[in-house]
Amino acid sequence: MVSVLANENIPSQTRLRVFSNDLRTGVDDTYNNFLLPKVDFPQDEFVSTKRRSFFCCPQRHGLRWTNTPSSKHSTIPFLLLICYSCVITALFTLTFLNGTLTLGVKSLISEETTLRNVNVISTQPTLETEVLHQFPGYVSLAANKSLRLICNECAVVTSSGHLLGSNAGREIDQHHCVIRMNLASVVGFEHDAGTRTTIRVVGHRNFNQGLSSETVLREILVNKTTRTQMIIISWMSITEEVPKLTNKEYRYAFLLANLYQDVQIYSALPDRMVLAEDLFKQETGFTREETKTMLTTGWYTMVFAMEFCPSMTVYGMAYENLCSSTNTSVPYHYYEDSKLECSYYNKSEYKTRSGHLFITEKAIFRRWSTSRNITFRYPTWPEKIKENGTVHTKFLNKMIQRRQGSKRRRRKQHDTNRTSNITGTRQGKAPVTKHRL
Repeated sequence: MVSVLANENIPSQTRLRVFSNDLRTGVDDTYNNFLLPKVDFPQDEFVSTKRRSFFCCPQRHGLRWTNTPSSKHSTIPFLLLICYSCVITALFTLTFLNGTLTLGVKSLISEETTLRNVNVISTQPTLETEVLHQFPGYVSLAANKSLRLICNECAVVTSSGHLLGSNAGREIDQHHCVIRMNLASVVGFEHDAGTRTTIRVVGHRNFNQGLSSETVLREILVNKTTRTQMIIISWMSITEEVPKLTNKEYRYAFLLANLYQDVQIYSALPDRMVLAEDLFKQETGFTREETKTMLTTGWYTMVFAMEFCPSMTVYGMAYENLCSSTNTSVPYHYYEDSKLECSYYNKSEYKTRSGHLFITEKAIFRRWSTSRNITFRYPTWPEKIKENGTVHTKFLNKMIQRRQGSKRRRRKQHDTNRTSNITGTRQGKAPVTKHRL
């Protein structure tokens, strides 16, 4: 028990001594151990007749202040000593309880960590614990490394208005990987579109325009609940090396990749872009240049997803005959008031100089689903029918007729020139030869 000896006969400059177990121990050592200032108490500052404990209530235990002119100035050091004494007492108490508190805290932390890990595994897989596959066709802008990923099953989420009212959000989030297109928002649409995002495939034309908005930037790159793990930039019709110093989309993506390093931003290399166009030619019989079209972000997303995912479920994608069989009022995007989907599909399908071939691409996706593990939900697609040869849609049939007509015209012109040459030779004239300048 620690107490204080205060006596009127103590000289004015003698320091206060602390006694424990009737042994005299100087406060100098105690102060040195706890880095506390030394305080001197003159004789005329206080009066006490016996030893009392002073830790909490000095006046309660007989300490009283004399009404002297100097007492006003000595109050502050005495109160400081009381405060420091209480701190010391608290430290000693915590020392005795340290073992119990440590065990209790460690137990709570361990239990919380276990529960947290269970929740993470059930909703968002930790890729570090599994063997990651390397995909050299995609390079990180910040680290200049190939993409490393493992996706046992994927949910490919479109931006279509077909998702509205589907209540597919929980089903989508339960997939190993969730792949979204462009910068479709999930805030406010969690019940229909889910919240998790593993990969966003963003067309380079949408990158600068979309991420220039602070709201979109925070959702995609900052907010821990809604941000994506990685972004893959598809360069649409660019099949050559992107000029890194002059291309504004690349420079902006490089800047964001270094500013927001929690999100990995990858660039699809030219061989991936060439592969996407080769698949289009293989399925249609026409090159992209011949059809005078631009492949959609949905096309590149499906091509990339087939490389990452052995099993895919596509949400919100309309099949190719939906807009011809029904007159739907579904919006083109679920997250904004936009044009009607079917109206835009039909208008773009028959453009002769530009646009997207939405309906033709959907017909190709149907064919891929017959040989790959691809399922379509909301809406559910009709039964798969395996087809041979190239895909046939109204646009492609028109392209075939145009090609055949062009061949007939060239053949007819060739026969006309040949007949003219033969006739001129019989009449003794030199054959007419047309030279192209």
